[in-house]
Amino acid sequence: MNKKIIKIFGLIALIAIVAVCVLSPIMSSAKMVEIESGKDIDLIYHSIDGRRSEDIWKHEGSLTTSKDTKYILKSNGWAQWFSADHMAFGYKKLAFNYSEKAKITCETTMTSFDGLASNAGAGLMIRSGLNPDAACIMLHFRPEQVMVTYRSKDGNESSQGKTLTANTSTMYPASFKMELIKGQNKVKCYYKVGKAKEYAEYATVPFFYGNEIYVGISAYSNDGKYMSTAKFTSFSYLVEAPEGYTVINPDDDEGTSSEPEEEEKIELPEDLPVQENVLLRETFTDGELNNNNGEKQNDITNPIWSGTLDVAQIEMDEEQTNRWMYEYMKGESHYLAGDRNWTDYKAKYELEFTKEYSEGETNEFYAFVRATDMDIYGYEYYYIRFKKAKPTSLDLVLEFGHSPANNLLQVDNTYAIALDSKELGKTLEDFVGKHILEVEAFDNNIKVFLDGEMMFDYTDESEYIKANGCIGFGSNGAAVKVDNILVTDMPDLLGGDYDNRICGRWNDEEPAYLDRFKQENAIY
Repeated sequence: MNKKIIKIFGLIALIAIVAVCVLSPIMSSAKMVEIESGKDIDLIYHSIDGRRSEDIWKHEGSLTTSKDTKYILKSNGWAQWFSADHMAFGYKKLAFNYSEKAKITCETTMTSFDGLASNAGAGLMIRSGLNPDAACIMLHFRPEQVMVTYRSKDGNESSQGKTLTANTSTMYPASFKMELIKGQNKVKCYYKVGKAKEYAEYATVPFFYGNEIYVGISAYSNDGKYMSTAKFTSFSYLVEAPEGYTVINPDDDEGTSSEPEEEEKIELPEDLPVQENVLLRETFTDGELNNNNGEKQNDITNPIWSGTLDVAQIEMDEEQTNRWMYEYMKGESHYLAGDRNWTDYKAKYELEFTKEYSEGETNEFYAFVRATDMDIYGYEYYYIRFKKAKPTSLDLVLEFGHSPANNLLQVDNTYAIALDSKELGKTLEDFVGKHILEVEAFDNNIKVFLDGEMMFDYTDESEYIKANGCIGFGSNGAAVKVDNILVTDMPDLLGGDYDNRICGRWNDEEPAYLDRFKQENAIY
């Protein structure tokens, strides 16, 4: 065989390999098949009358139709808010006990809403049940706002996912769409107005559900004396799944559960022994943030976190070999762990920013250093925050700041003092992937490293110096995985903890008379 023939066969082989590489993912991707669908169906009316107190009136409402309008939904309800809703709901009940990432898509078009109160609203809703405190998501119009409000789990307080200020009276017809994928505890929300042909992605919010989903239209007037009217010209839904799907426990489904499906228990390796200088190590392998095993509790490798635990989610990777704490498209949330008396330490976080970020959202992630919560003054800490350079920008900035207690601070950093910031030179898209954030707090000096590069070296000489506290992290609409948090002690051979306690004399030796207090295990 001559060289020319060999080259030809080699070229053919190369083309074949490329073809296999390109076509294999396409051929292996499962085709979606329709399980159930409906358009402009007869929705069932339900009055949700979860009164917060005696001050909230009895809900009244109705769902009718006319020659020109498919659905006329009336309500004098108070709101979809707090831990019990008070509103009108027209729904279709769907079984969602399918495997292989089944998907529900529901849409509606609203042509008018005459709510007079500024907090009146109407739009598209998904619920886990008909009870007033069921997990739910409502994508709706108010007279001056486009909004997403949600209750992530049954019994939780409602949260505000996203708000767009606008004169909605000029935006009709308005179409809303929601997408829910099996195995993902979240819902993507879209809307379009006027003559727009394509939906715009609006927000992604958390939603924990069971084997039943209720989809439909909803409304409330926020005025017990006024019956508001919302008119809809269409409603449709589609349930689909990849070919080869199976039904989960069809005989055991009693048709009443709205609880999240219980995750399959998987044996994971125990945490490895820790070195003597380790103060805390969190790998999230226990699947909990607030797990307390009594006598078996090990606060070093199984810390108990405080904060907004009701929206926290621990997820496992597809290989079922690792877990992480996952924040996505939520409002303000925070988590603290460790001892508020810690002084000098190093803290390391493994972060992975995902592609599920929303460009219109805040997209902030921050880590706390030397954090304490105080009954009178709120929260006090140093913080490192990833944020957009400007509210409308996609460019990222890493910010270092301080929240001194005298400002009556809250965790949302509203009154935090930005001490320094650095342009990361990357957009949100460029920053998707894994990163290492490290912080060293020693005496009155804080050093911050990102992927091994020092970003900040700050010495606090102010009167509000923070010389002790635990660690933590938080999110404001970010899509980020947090894992393998490690806190190690940094011994101060010169001043010990004494200089931190008095917030000064950083370069002096610890007074000799303190040895007596230590020997007697007394507080000095």
